[in-house]
Formats: sequence, C-alpha cells, structure tokens
Amino acid sequence: MAAEVCYDAPQGLPDATMMLVAVQRLATIPEAKDREEAFLTLLKLVDGVLGAPEDPKKRRVKKGNATFQQKVGRFAAGIDFLKAAGFVDSDDPEAEGEEGKDALLSMPVAYLLRLTDAHHTLARAAQEVGITPPPMPGGGFNPYVA
Repeated sequence: MAAEVCYDAPQGLPDATMMLVAVQRLATIPEAKDREEAFLTLLKLVDGVLGAPEDPKKRRVKKGNATFQQKVGRFAAGIDFLKAAGFVDSDDPEAEGEEGKDALLSMPVAYLLRLTDAHHTLARAAQEVGITPPPMPGGGFNPYVA
C-alpha cells in the first residue's frame, strides 16, 4: 500500500521555524566529524523521502538502530528536526510487545513542501559550517513547475 503524499501546506506539524532552531543547535555540535555526520545523515533521510515519497521504507527510522543513534539519534536537535520535518513517534509492528512501543520515527504523510523546506534549511546551515550538502533530489513530480 502506498503511503500518503501531499502537495498542500502541512497539517498538524510543528511550526517550520522549529527546523531552523534545530539546525542552529546541530551547528553547535563541538566535534566537526559528529556535526558533519548529523547533517549529512539528516539530509540523506529527508532526501530519501523526497526522492521516493510513496515508499514507506524511506519514511521510517528505527530509533534503536546503532548507526542512526551514533549519527543523529543521540542529538536531541536531530530528533527535533525530524519531527519538525514530519516524522512522528510510532510503534514498530515487527517488534514484540513493549519492545516495539514508540520504537520508530515514521512519516504518515509526506508533505512535499515541508520536506523541500527541510532540505533547504539543512543545506543552508550545512554550508554555513563548512559542509557541502548534496543537491536536491530530482525526478519527483512537482505540480508547481511547468
């Protein structure tokens, strides 16, 4: 079953300024390597959804994943950014009992306007701290471009 994709203004998400606040906090991560990994991983997650918004696998992250924890999950600002971009805490249907409770960050609706803003917000902040961000993913349908 395809996940919901929306081209309208986001409904029920935190204010978009929360993304900016989160990236400003990410920019203060003391270790350059940790800061770069956090920015690039967040860009990879956001761009993964932008590149294939209908793919539910691109719209979920296991919070307990060791790589995710090392690169983003250990920074509250990283989690705050993902939530402002449209991810929410959710249960993992593949995990048993309490182990699956709130074990995922998932995106029930991919608001493409918010995800585009998320990419640009991250990319701009990354450049300000000397990180070269990847380009915006292409190939998706954009109803605002002829």
